[in-house]
Amino acid sequence: MGLPSEDQIISALDQTGFLLEQRVAQVFAKKGWAPSVGWPFRDKETGKSREIDVFISNGEFVGDLNLAAFFINTHIIVECKNTQNPFVVVGSKDHGPSLAIDDFCDSEFDPLVMGFEKDPYASTPGKLRFHDIPGWPQKETARGNQLLRMHQQSGTWKADNANVHDSIQYPMAKAIQSVRDEGFDYYASDRWREDDPLSPSFAFVYPIVVTAGPVFTVLVDAQGSTVSQVPWAQVVRQLDDVNLSGTFFFEIVSFTELERYIDFRIEQFLSGLYRRLSENLRFADPDWLLANLGRPHAEAFFEHWRKVVAARRAGTIT
Repeated sequence: MGLPSEDQIISALDQTGFLLEQRVAQVFAKKGWAPSVGWPFRDKETGKSREIDVFISNGEFVGDLNLAAFFINTHIIVECKNTQNPFVVVGSKDHGPSLAIDDFCDSEFDPLVMGFEKDPYASTPGKLRFHDIPGWPQKETARGNQLLRMHQQSGTWKADNANVHDSIQYPMAKAIQSVRDEGFDYYASDRWREDDPLSPSFAFVYPIVVTAGPVFTVLVDAQGSTVSQVPWAQVVRQLDDVNLSGTFFFEIVSFTELERYIDFRIEQFLSGLYRRLSENLRFADPDWLLANLGRPHAEAFFEHWRKVVAARRAGTIT
């Protein structure tokens, strides 16, 4: 029978989806990110190892660590679907699913939630209006709560959600939860180390399904349904499982639009976020908070943080 030709090898690989994963990784690398293909994580439900097709994790300080700084973690989870058949996101024009700030932004250490006397119910994402920054996932994106696949059968297009939950939505939610669980709780006593930078920290998780084919939305209201081909769309799901519960979202993106998605959704938002944090570094300064907002409720932790910041400024820790 002989060996396969180069074209036959490429054709065979194209059918498996492995080449799509590599192409997706290359798009992110072109934009300056450092992607990993086949990133493993442990399934807490089964104890087995699973894989994220393409995973990117990046941490960056905003500000001067020796004066006042925020730390931003960005995690990008990509699942690749190598099909030319369209995906359809179905939702409502009138009252589509919504996201809370906490569904996208994890406040790993937010000084404002320590409950200061003059502003006891504040949070940094709320105070600085993260949700108004261009690129925030609730803005300018069609969204729904149902994802279906189109396929041809006997010459007719059919739509169904068979295996969509088991093969896309549930595994994506597990990957999101696993990445978020890898975060840290600065308020836990075992993190109170003298050499810890202890900067206000926020993490953002971008869950993305990249498909080789097109993406459509169907938005429904009392007058009927509107069908649109879109570069990407958002799916918001509520899960209530013994091992997995909460609000999860992901965005399904056509591969041909991936570079534009990265520009619009990820880099535009992060650029705006870094700019807004740079303009508000006082919220990362314990002395400013004490002078302007009074004593915090979590006084012991606040004094530990203040001590660490003072040591950094004095040059006794780096």
